[in-house]
Amino acid sequence: MKTVITSVLAAALCGIASTAFALSDTDAANMLFLKQEEKLAHDVYQVLSQKWNHPTFANIMQSEQRHMEAVDGLIVRYGLKDSTPAEPGKFSIPELQDLYDELIVQGSESLVAALAVGVLIEETDIEDIQAMLKLTPETIIRRVLTNLLNGSQNHLHAFTAALEQLAATGTAATSINSAGNPADFICNTTCTSSSAPVQARQQQQRRR
Repeated sequence: MKTVITSVLAAALCGIASTAFALSDTDAANMLFLKQEEKLAHDVYQVLSQKWNHPTFANIMQSEQRHMEAVDGLIVRYGLKDSTPAEPGKFSIPELQDLYDELIVQGSESLVAALAVGVLIEETDIEDIQAMLKLTPETIIRRVLTNLLNGSQNHLHAFTAALEQLAATGTAATSINSAGNPADFICNTTCTSSSAPVQARQQQQRRR
């Protein structure tokens, strides 16, 4: 992890506003990326809730809104410059924009595919948050990340249970895939982009 820098240097190198709390480049980039990653989950679930009218999407969408607000608290605390667009389905990080567009197409194919999209999103969030936890020494950030991790794990369980319920009632295929992983139902080129290392995403964020 890079050395903790002053707020003035952070503003010069990363476009970060002046703040009383010094923050590393890595933590700053991760918080800004995480805000839009949580927005992606919220916006995808909003669209899929409207299309399929399945309660899992509506319930978790509300939780994702709280996740966004938790990250907003960190962004404000550390005086970061947030470039997240307010418009639903819009992102300033090209990787996330591409992922959102693809997941909407995938999730519109069937209810099973939509729930598998939920599994993929939550698995990706869990992987990213765990990586961020390994990189930050900040107590407050670690507390928020731990809460988000617990929430994403609950969301993953909810989507998996919903898929299992569909399979049990015969609504879904008996076996979604030979590996037994619901996310693989829609995982092709999407998985390659969504599982990119956090450090690569940081480099992309720093260039913005």
